[in-house]
Amino acid sequence: MSSDIDYRNHPIESILFFDIETVRKVEELQENTPLYDSFIYKMRYAEEAQRKDFNSYNVKALYAEKAALYPEFGKVACITVGKVVDGYLTLYTFKDEDEKTLLGRFNSALSKWMVDDPNLVVCGVNIKFFDLRFIFLRSVINRVPTTKGVTDLTGIKPWLVKALDLTDLFKQSSSFNSPLVCMAEAMGLPSPKSDIDGSQVSDVYYKEGKEGLERIARYCELDVLTTANVLRVFRDEPLLETPPIKKKKAIKEQPKKSAKEKQEPAKTEEVNPLDTAEDNSLVLKRIFVNNEITKEDKKELVSLIGKKRLYKKDKPILIDMIHSLSVNSDMFSKDSQKIIDEKLKAVESLINNL
Repeated sequence: MSSDIDYRNHPIESILFFDIETVRKVEELQENTPLYDSFIYKMRYAEEAQRKDFNSYNVKALYAEKAALYPEFGKVACITVGKVVDGYLTLYTFKDEDEKTLLGRFNSALSKWMVDDPNLVVCGVNIKFFDLRFIFLRSVINRVPTTKGVTDLTGIKPWLVKALDLTDLFKQSSSFNSPLVCMAEAMGLPSPKSDIDGSQVSDVYYKEGKEGLERIARYCELDVLTTANVLRVFRDEPLLETPPIKKKKAIKEQPKKSAKEKQEPAKTEEVNPLDTAEDNSLVLKRIFVNNEITKEDKKELVSLIGKKRLYKKDKPILIDMIHSLSVNSDMFSKDSQKIIDEKLKAVESLINNL
């Protein structure tokens, strides 16, 4: 399956670099279950299943090793997208222990991005045969709407598929595929497998809990950065980096005040909350794109405002911050006044319901 996307000249800002990490659906396969019987039927012709000593123990071991490769027996643990903004690769990762929530947020965001930028294409390694199909089937299984032409390729003509697959680009007319780690090594790029690799993802997910999910997310983000730079090599362009982290100024210990100074009112400098929107844009973008505020989002908002809790008087500030970001961010196209007004109403409704 190929497309007519011009990898050399397609606007880099209209390419959404993309990768997913999948894990086995259950930590351990149990005998005498429909899943167990289904897996045996699926793998009955596999090389491992032809061994004479292929017993229940080996079935469970094979499931632990192979299940994450099949949407029937695995699930999505996280999805990372990357977009070039102001010369840097800005990354955002969708991760959640509840797969339906994760897929719903991703498909919703992807659909909005596709509407905002009709030229947007997704780019990754082997995404047509693995990532996009995996997301499509897991979305169907979870009753989550998919995105036609991207995560749902049913009936789409090959040249209309909005996906640039680096596997096709690398193998050209041959039948030999190369994994991302091999592409990176050949092109002199750092390996994205510095912490974990794909074979370890399921174990990390089930044995390390939330910390494991964070490790998987970082691994996925490295894959996306490497993917973007593989394309940059093909385009003979400088390599990309993620935006630098802005360090907070150290708080200096203040000298003790005299009795007279204590009586005088402290001089305070007013800070425009919109000035902090860039540093804290991830939570604001996430809230706008997903049109919901999770418990974690609320904690970040409280931290962003600089208070112990949110008060009614803080809501206009949050509305200004999120709305300003939604209409000015390079992640979104230039909107008409009508769309800007509609976004403002949506943001007001979201914040006022807090």
